[in-house]
Amino acid sequence: MFLFDGPIDGVDAINEASGLDRSNPRWCWPEDKAWFFGNEIDHPWSYVAGSRDLIDEVMSDSGLLVVPADPGDGW
Repeated sequence: MFLFDGPIDGVDAINEASGLDRSNPRWCWPEDKAWFFGNEIDHPWSYVAGSRDLIDEVMSDSGLLVVPADPGDGW
């Protein structure tokens, strides 16, 4: 795993400069850590964490299959 620091629009530049063949970052969050998303490596899902308003907006998007989870939930 590698940790890169930079703007979200810099992902393509990081891929080119590093020689890594990645379609997107595995984990991403802003400097203020107001939200987080993580792409699961071994399973076909991603995690999103953030404010209640953010989660409600993600859950209301009819183009996404969303299942709510809590930190204490098992797999």
